[in-house]
Amino acid sequence: MGTNIEIYTEKKSNGTWMACDPIVPNEYYGWEGEPQFCRAPIYDRRNYEVFALLAGVRNRYYIKSVAPLKGLPQDLSEEVRREATEWVREGRLCSYLTLAELQAFDWHGQTFVRDVSLKPEEFVKFMRTGRAEQWHVYKDYDGRISNEEMCELIKSGRATEAQVVTYVCWTETYAEPAKHFLETVMPKLEAMAQGNQESVRIVFSFDCCCNICASLAGVEIMELDEELIDDTFWYCRRME
Repeated sequence: MGTNIEIYTEKKSNGTWMACDPIVPNEYYGWEGEPQFCRAPIYDRRNYEVFALLAGVRNRYYIKSVAPLKGLPQDLSEEVRREATEWVREGRLCSYLTLAELQAFDWHGQTFVRDVSLKPEEFVKFMRTGRAEQWHVYKDYDGRISNEEMCELIKSGRATEAQVVTYVCWTETYAEPAKHFLETVMPKLEAMAQGNQESVRIVFSFDCCCNICASLAGVEIMELDEELIDDTFWYCRRME
């Protein structure tokens, strides 16, 4: 099961947080009850490294996150509060980050090692550049062979017939998998902030909170106390 992110952008004005995502014409208007206008989220890509960087979710490479999952803030804007009620009912993993936190994070100075298995045609590209352009999880291949064996297979001209993969790895900065996020989301948040980085934040949830996702994020899902938190917050606790 895949995991997706849903993000709202909020700005604090006169002590109150307000949702500030733009409302745009809905390209699906008229189809199965779709409204004429809809919210345009600041980010909606499925990128597990970005999820790991924001909150430790789907963190295969043990990437250090900007902050651990926090749950939801108690001073949500009314629009986001309404949406968060559904997040809670669905048992989603939730968190939030201010622009100040995002800017203080060392995106370019920290690295991780990406390890993947490549088919012969992908391995050829890797040997030229030291990076793979694409990779997948291969479950129906005969097995994994060494890089040397893969090179010999390619030289023999039999690579297209073989159902094999080979393991490779390389080092990336945190900024590399987050390139789109840094180049599109951050400038928009900075423009909203107008110099006050604590006045802008993203509030987000992940739509898969199975035990695997929760354990990879290093949290334990706790019961929702509706009377105490007004049916809109769930809390997560870092595992000891």
